[in-house]
Amino acid sequence: MTEPLWDLVVVGAGPAGSTAAIAALHADPDARVLLLDKDDFPRDKSCGDGIAPHALDVLADLGVTGLVDGYAPVSRLELGRPEGPSVAGEMTRPAHVVPRAVLDERIVRVATGRGAELRRHRVREVVTQAGEVLLDGRIRARVVVAADGAGSTLRRDLGVAPTPRRRTALAIRGYAPVTPERAAAQVITFAPIAWPAYAWSFPIGDGTANVGYGEVLSPGRPLRRTDLLHRLDLMLPGASNGAERWKAHLLPLSTGRARQPDGRVLLVGDAASLINPLTGEGIYYAVLSGSLAGRAAVTTPDPGRAYRAAMRRRLGRHLRGTDLVAALTRSPRVVDGGIAAAARDRRVFDVLVEVG
Repeated sequence: MTEPLWDLVVVGAGPAGSTAAIAALHADPDARVLLLDKDDFPRDKSCGDGIAPHALDVLADLGVTGLVDGYAPVSRLELGRPEGPSVAGEMTRPAHVVPRAVLDERIVRVATGRGAELRRHRVREVVTQAGEVLLDGRIRARVVVAADGAGSTLRRDLGVAPTPRRRTALAIRGYAPVTPERAAAQVITFAPIAWPAYAWSFPIGDGTANVGYGEVLSPGRPLRRTDLLHRLDLMLPGASNGAERWKAHLLPLSTGRARQPDGRVLLVGDAASLINPLTGEGIYYAVLSGSLAGRAAVTTPDPGRAYRAAMRRRLGRHLRGTDLVAALTRSPRVVDGGIAAAARDRRVFDVLVEVG
């Protein structure tokens, strides 16, 4: 038996999906919005947990504040390569490190507080039909936002191909007691082996740090958990001592353009392969794409076309730029040159921070 028609159904209640629900209700407080997620909240997600100020700006424009309350800002960034150039400096705007178990629940609670209904449900089938979308044979929506992650079921059922020339990275993260020398800075160390790859230590502010390692997958070069942890220890000695809650995940990196077809299903966040190809950062892309999709879903008769145009305006140039820089930085020599230049010139340092 089918349900009454929803104005918007969002599949996946992470930052992208919850922001889409918030944006829809911000644009139309009377909209009927349903949030679906396969898990209960709070729930953990594999992530570096770094929250760029740009992401908070997007949410503040929707009237969402307080998401990083209780977590101290981190203003210092250290970049380098073992036995190579390095640079350290204060970022123009500080970042925050908030575990996803906390951040995601805070955002989803804003969405439900604004009027969205949250339901635990795993979507297995999507069918587009005249004027609406049908999920699992019974949930009807005028528009659906697909925020169901890198392995998106909805994207697959729609037959939307991954972005051209897409590369995929594999990363692992855990939580460990932060080492004294890394307690006040976000630390990123680029690997001299298995390039491109890097290790990180991001202090949370409670005596622990999110630590991890990731690299781009190559054909014929399988990666095991032991490989990832070994390389993390090589890059950041001692960072993983006492670590727990290890999680690994795949990152489908952006390649200059996201594929959004016409129609009533809008792809956001990881489902649209919106992940920075240089750093693996995805939360900013998640909330920005979610905000644009949520608004388009309830304000336009052709949401697919409107959302695609909005994405092109807001991210098109940026994605083309990061794609170009990512191609250049496949050479360790180029990365060394960039780090050395950032150490000499504050403006170059600021550009590196902004691009990442």
